[in-house]
Amino acid sequence: NNNNNNNNTNNNNSGGSTAIILNLNARSVSGSSKELISLASSIVGEKHVYVTRTIEDALLAARMVVRQGRTCSGGDDETSDDDDDGLLPYSLVVPVGGDGTLSGWIDGMVNEIMMLDTDTHDKHPTDDNNNQLKVHEAVGRLPTVGYIPMGTGNGLGYVIGCRMPKSKGKLVSSAESDGDDKKKKKWRDKLKSKLSLKQRKVDHAGRVMSSLKQIGDELQQQQQQGEPQQQQQQQHEQNREEGEYSVVEMPLMEVTHHSPDEQNITKGDLCFFAGSGFDSLMLEDFKQVKAWSKSPQRSWTPSFVKDMLSSVAGDCVALVTKTLPQALLHQTHKISVKVTTTDEGTLWIDHRRGDFSELAVDGGGGLSVEEEGMEKEGEEELDSNNDGVTTKKKKKKRQHLIYSGITGILAASTTPFYGGGMRLFPYARLFPNKLQLRIGRISPLTGFLRIPAIFEGSYRDKSEGDFGCLDFVGDDFEVEVSSTRYEEYLKRKKEQKESKKKARWWRQKKRSDDDETSKSSSPTGFPFQHSGESMGIKERFRVRVVKQPVRFISFLKPRIVVDD
Repeated sequence: NNNNNNNNTNNNNSGGSTAIILNLNARSVSGSSKELISLASSIVGEKHVYVTRTIEDALLAARMVVRQGRTCSGGDDETSDDDDDGLLPYSLVVPVGGDGTLSGWIDGMVNEIMMLDTDTHDKHPTDDNNNQLKVHEAVGRLPTVGYIPMGTGNGLGYVIGCRMPKSKGKLVSSAESDGDDKKKKKWRDKLKSKLSLKQRKVDHAGRVMSSLKQIGDELQQQQQQGEPQQQQQQQHEQNREEGEYSVVEMPLMEVTHHSPDEQNITKGDLCFFAGSGFDSLMLEDFKQVKAWSKSPQRSWTPSFVKDMLSSVAGDCVALVTKTLPQALLHQTHKISVKVTTTDEGTLWIDHRRGDFSELAVDGGGGLSVEEEGMEKEGEEELDSNNDGVTTKKKKKKRQHLIYSGITGILAASTTPFYGGGMRLFPYARLFPNKLQLRIGRISPLTGFLRIPAIFEGSYRDKSEGDFGCLDFVGDDFEVEVSSTRYEEYLKRKKEQKESKKKARWWRQKKRSDDDETSKSSSPTGFPFQHSGESMGIKERFRVRVVKQPVRFISFLKPRIVVDD
């Protein structure tokens, strides 16, 4: 796999319009890696297939994809790679994997674009320090994305995944004989198809890749001819009307973790959904289960058991053996949160009135916390002094408290789906350039009993004053999170583990090391996740919508306008 990336570094096929990224850690990719690599190479060329397994592989691939034939300014030869051989930038990038693959890949490309821009400014310094590329500007320079969902949850795949319509790209049966032979062959083909689910996924991925390669060629031709953005948009609309494909714009969230006193906040992680609570606790437990199964002390564990515990089955094991018992016995899922926003247009969705929306700040029930000194710098505005000199300065934004209390889950998303088709955020895409923040205060048992309604996005809490589910729609939220019950639980587990160690006489020599370990304080905060990946313990985080959306290719048919 690393050899494939090394080949990509030295040689690229001229005229490559489409890059395909295969994450071998993704669930459906790992089991068919050889077939998918061969298939992708035959479609776009071996030198345009980037195989990744580690973070280092992904970073190298992002660097190579971004820097092919382009720079941050779109054509500065001084910063172009010497081995580009006159290549044009990729017009289409095709990540193949799960939600984490897509979010991580986009984040890696944005980081590389911003780094490339910094390198250019170092070579051509200016007096204006405000020329540093912003996150939304870097997102605007991303190529179009054609996402093929082949991970575990694939929550994003339900919205922006490239799935071929059933009537399109269908394999034609070779049964051409009449009578019983035709029926028998049709029955055998149907049975064989059901038994070869993995092969069907590979075949489908191949058809999608072929279609995306054609689209990539079209996009690159438009760019090469210098067609203006408006003309390209008209072409996309024409393709949509003809039912070929459409371009869907999907906003990202930027997640940052910082202390209240921190002034210079660096770029955060880019993703589509994130949160803390019961779900992040389960992911943290799943992470521990995987680490346990792969520990050197578990060398006797059969490989198929290790593979199972690293798949969606491991999620179930973590849920049943760790997360749910902890939540029911010790209430470890309950977290204390304080949620504020600077978006004065934030809406609260009142389920009792039939999804009636009202302002969540000031008159809508929010409390200003400006008196606590909680102000944030907003967008730049022009300011003229008495001498007529115009300067840029940051507008101060007031922080508004919209909720403070106990909850079981707090999650934010720009996509309706969470994972596995669960429509946890039904209001996420009702407003452009907004995200949905959901605060779930119901118990795990109630949530278990309401799974069908929660799964399809129809669950509403219509009680008069319980407020079991609070939904907000805005563009910027800051959250402080803590859990004394979770910290006490970790402390008890640690003490039990140390007491067991000290009870064994053959480990007395390690007692001094254990004493030093016991002196270290337990982590404060609570497990946090984004894109279905556990990100460790966090005390606070901020989620905000990135102004510039990402452009995705979709094969879904457009809505009907005229029914003849």
